[in-house]
Amino acid sequence: MWPSHCWFKAAATTGVPILTQKGRHPATQVAALDPSTHPELRVSENGRVLTATDKNGRVLWSIDVIEKAGPPAVGAPIIRHVSVVNGEISVVYGKHSFASFDPTTGKLLSSGSD
Repeated sequence: MWPSHCWFKAAATTGVPILTQKGRHPATQVAALDPSTHPELRVSENGRVLTATDKNGRVLWSIDVIEKAGPPAVGAPIIRHVSVVNGEISVVYGKHSFASFDPTTGKLLSSGSD
């Protein structure tokens, strides 16, 4: 089911299964599972595209986060962290940029940088 270049670890705060890509910083989270709606969230190998699939593996939506939310102010244009927070998909990319998406539609809800 998961590509060989990835492995599972458990999110300390939520217990939600997440995936880390080998060769990236150990804290880089590249997939998540939303326990309330059950879409599986994955980041493409190029680090830019976030895809949601249902429990049967059918693609619900796919979005180029960097294109949609804008290039990061600092850092490489790749997704570093994906999580589900308060019913929204939260993505950290670049060094300090972030975006949130609707888990059902993939619509960009907000973006910014700190």
